[in-house]
Amino acid sequence: NLVRNYLSGTIPVEWASMPYITSITLSANNLSGPLPTWLQNFKNLKILGIEGNQFSGTIPDELGNLTNLTKLHLASNKFIGRLPVTLARLVNLEEFWISDNNFNGTIPGYIGTWSRLQKLYVSFSLYCYFLFISLVVSVYQFCSADFYMRVDLKDLFLKQWPA
Repeated sequence: NLVRNYLSGTIPVEWASMPYITSITLSANNLSGPLPTWLQNFKNLKILGIEGNQFSGTIPDELGNLTNLTKLHLASNKFIGRLPVTLARLVNLEEFWISDNNFNGTIPGYIGTWSRLQKLYVSFSLYCYFLFISLVVSVYQFCSADFYMRVDLKDLFLKQWPA
């Protein structure tokens, strides 16, 4: 757990030689650059918490190979693009935080198939709104009664609420 340690730079490539790590929590630092594709080597990883940094670029497809993840916290970075389809394989996720980034496109429907999901933190623009409504219905059908969703509407500028 290296939360709030004033770290900067990138995730050290030397970590790739420690494949048995089960938790990486680097939240609230000043780490930057793209997420390294070698993170896929952490087959036992259950928690990846990198929210509150300056990571940028797209989410690598290889992140979908971390099928033991239960918590994936990517919020409050500078990620762009779409969420990769390979994330559909993360069926053990209980928490998925992607708010406060620069993703585009729609919220992927595969999130609705994650039956263990309990916490989903998203923010989105009007472009995503209509698919979001169907996602909420899908997630609700598959998740437990303890499911919690936080939605950030700060970028949703509406003159009139859609009917």
